[in-house]
Amino acid sequence: MILLAWTSHWPGILVPALPIAGSMLALGLQLRREIRRRIAAETRAGVLFDAAPFGVLLLDPVSHRLLDANDHACRELGYTRQEMMALSITDIDVLGESDKLRQRGRSHRVGPETQEFEAQHRSRDGRVRDVLVRVRGTQPAGQDVTYGAHFDITARKQAERDRALLMAEVDHRARNLLAVVQAALRTTPCDDAETYARAVEARILALGRAHTLLAAGRWRGVGLRAVAESELAGFLHGGKARIGLDGPDVALAAHAVQPFAMVLHELATNAIKHGALSQVSGQVRLRWWLATGWLYLEWTELDGPSVKAPSRRGFGSRMLDITLTRQLGGHWQRDWQQGGLVCRMELPLRQVAPASSEHEGPPCPQFVSNESDAAACRAEARACFLHEPAAQQECPSSHA
Repeated sequence: MILLAWTSHWPGILVPALPIAGSMLALGLQLRREIRRRIAAETRAGVLFDAAPFGVLLLDPVSHRLLDANDHACRELGYTRQEMMALSITDIDVLGESDKLRQRGRSHRVGPETQEFEAQHRSRDGRVRDVLVRVRGTQPAGQDVTYGAHFDITARKQAERDRALLMAEVDHRARNLLAVVQAALRTTPCDDAETYARAVEARILALGRAHTLLAAGRWRGVGLRAVAESELAGFLHGGKARIGLDGPDVALAAHAVQPFAMVLHELATNAIKHGALSQVSGQVRLRWWLATGWLYLEWTELDGPSVKAPSRRGFGSRMLDITLTRQLGGHWQRDWQQGGLVCRMELPLRQVAPASSEHEGPPCPQFVSNESDAAACRAEARACFLHEPAAQQECPSSHA
């Protein structure tokens, strides 16, 4: 006879009431606990899958077809989950070919079933982002599946590129700075030690002020006005009443900041020694404007002593010529007038403005449709700037 018993552990289920019944009951309870444990584990895994702050992709390791994707991956790539299921990893990874993906994975093993590598993924809108990928193969229910965790490292990679560029720029600037200091040491007149020391120190301080501005701007360029205020304030002992700055906002490229600072330093030094700033009533006006892809600057000394062209070229003149023409690719002209020196400079924006700069200045007065008209327009603007009689227009406003 078979005895059956009702158990409260398995409601609705009859189990044999024999000595073996105890073993069967224990086995059933163990099985039930295991089922509950697996359900809880799957629930936790599902929650982590959906809530993970990084992308998770499941794919078939043979066809590379996507089997599932969490919400974070869908948002980053710009697809719905249903759209993701219709894609292959080759549609997302910029390598684009399964053989290349497998080769990359084999060369980046970090464990028996684990690979880790950097990749680039293309989102739905065409943007390419840098990702750190860690993948591991598994066989749930006997099916080969690859799990991949994808961490967006675009910002980190950009920071690394910026840092490398910054270090290269600093190295380049430091070499140039040392070359300029060496030139200042060699060419500064050394009639007496005290004068020589003061002149060299002043020029090195000018470079130092420009260097400080560059460092504050992370070597990405500095505004022209900021450079002018920094260099000229030192000569005026903190007062700006005797100097006027007039011009629009113009950004100078990093490589142009120190040369431009040295130009202003030499002009101001000359004005202090021989020009308008050597007189109590003397003033200086520096104005600049943009036109037809050029930056025009005019240094005008007013109410100073009568000046005349020097009989020989000193370090300042040589430095101005080398800096303005060779380093910055421009032109310059000096005019010794009754009230002081007038120095006019014209610099190509492509040479002195950052590559990303959008300011080109106002166009020619008339619309130009060909190169010959554009050249004529530029010639007219230059004639106006130099106050030549051939100019048929008024000089551009400094705020144009």
